[in-house]
Amino acid sequence: MRAVALSMRLAELANAMRQEEREEMQLVWATEEVLRLSRGIPEGHPLSGETTQPEEMGALQLPAWVDKTDAASVLERLGEFYAQRGKIE
Repeated sequence: MRAVALSMRLAELANAMRQEEREEMQLVWATEEVLRLSRGIPEGHPLSGETTQPEEMGALQLPAWVDKTDAASVLERLGEFYAQRGKIE
């Protein structure tokens, strides 16, 4: 989760510098990493479509050291980024 927190901070800095592409890249990476952690997929393993996607944050099986609020804030920030740019889909 430290890498996720660092990525979120880099996204904030990119926002302050008005670098939208860099901000999006950092937010997407952080979101993918939180979802990877929730699925228990080891780092470097190609994500396969065989695993089921949790439909809500309550269904995520996060490691004990990851707070669900922290994971949700990453998803919320990416959603906010897209909503501000009119990419709500």
